[in-house]
Amino acid sequence: FASSVKRLMIIEEMDAIFEEQIRAMGIDVEIGKNKLPLCGEINADIIRTALGESTSEIAVPVEGLPQRPPVFCPSCAHRGLFTILSKLKTFVSGDIGCYTLGALPPMNAMHSVIDMGASISAAHGMAKVNAIAGRDEKPVAVIGDSTFFHSGITGLLSMSYNAGNALVIIMDNRTTGMTGGQENPGSGVTLQGVPTRQVEIAPLVKALGIENVAELNSYDLKETEAAIKKGLETPGPYVLIDKNPCVLRYKIRKPAITVEPDKCTGCRACLKVACMALGLVASGEKQKVRVDPNVCNGCGVCAQMCKFDAMHTIEGENNANL
Repeated sequence: FASSVKRLMIIEEMDAIFEEQIRAMGIDVEIGKNKLPLCGEINADIIRTALGESTSEIAVPVEGLPQRPPVFCPSCAHRGLFTILSKLKTFVSGDIGCYTLGALPPMNAMHSVIDMGASISAAHGMAKVNAIAGRDEKPVAVIGDSTFFHSGITGLLSMSYNAGNALVIIMDNRTTGMTGGQENPGSGVTLQGVPTRQVEIAPLVKALGIENVAELNSYDLKETEAAIKKGLETPGPYVLIDKNPCVLRYKIRKPAITVEPDKCTGCRACLKVACMALGLVASGEKQKVRVDPNVCNGCGVCAQMCKFDAMHTIEGENNANL
C-alpha cells in the first residue's frame, strides 16, 4: 500500500503503535506523531493542522444539556443498598468499584473513598477514634467482592484481631463489574475461562474470626434496612453479605414496572433511587412519573418507595420481592 501513494500519513490516538512498526519495516512516514499529539482525542481540526490546512471557522452552537451524573445500571443491586444507607444517614467508608457512584447525588451515601481495600481499614480506624472520643456512632464500610478478594481481607483480619467496632457490607455480584466483568475468585472461573474452585465469602469471613455474619437481599428494602440496623446495633465487628449477581454481566431480565397515573400523586419518592428508567411527564397541573419499558429491568426497588401502590409490573403484580 505504501508504494502506491506519494505521501503516507498515520493517524492514531495515544502511542505510535502502528507508526513505529511501519517505520521499523523501512517505510517512510511523512506525517505521524511528529505532527500529531500523543495525548487526547484527535479531531478533524487537528488533522487539518497536521496537513498544513486552515482549520474550520464555523461556529458550532453549544446546546445547554441538563445535568445527569452517572448512576447505577437499571436493576443494579447496589441501588437498594445505597437508598437505605442514604436514609439512615450513617457514616459510610467507600471503596473502588461501581458502588462508588453511591457517593453522588441524590444518594450522597458515601463519605470517604481512598483506594482499594481502604474502606474497611478507614472504618476500623474511625471506630477506634469514636471510642476514644466517647462517641457511640458505628461506621459502615462498603466493599465489592472483587476488591475484598484483592485487598480487603487483610483489613477485615485486622478488625477482627483488634476488636474493631464497625459494620462491613460486602457486595457480592460475582464479577468485577467496574472494569468490564472480569472473573474473580468468587466467580468460579479463571481469567482463561477454565472452571475452578469458587470461594464463598461467608466461610472466609468466619475463618478470619468474625462471629456475626449474615446475608441480605438489597432488592428488598425493608429487609435491607432491618439487617443494617441490626449490624449497627450489635457491638463489635459485623459483616453483611449482599449476594446479587451483576444484571449487566449475567444478562438478567425481568418484566418492566408500569405506573398507574390515577394513583400516582407526583410525590417523586421513587425518583430518590436515581434510576435512569424513571422520568416525569405532564399530567394536568402536575408532573407524574413514567417508566421507560425499554430501560426498566423490573427490580422493583422504585415500587417499594411508592406509598400509594401506583407502581406494578406490566403483568399487574407488584415486583417488589424478587
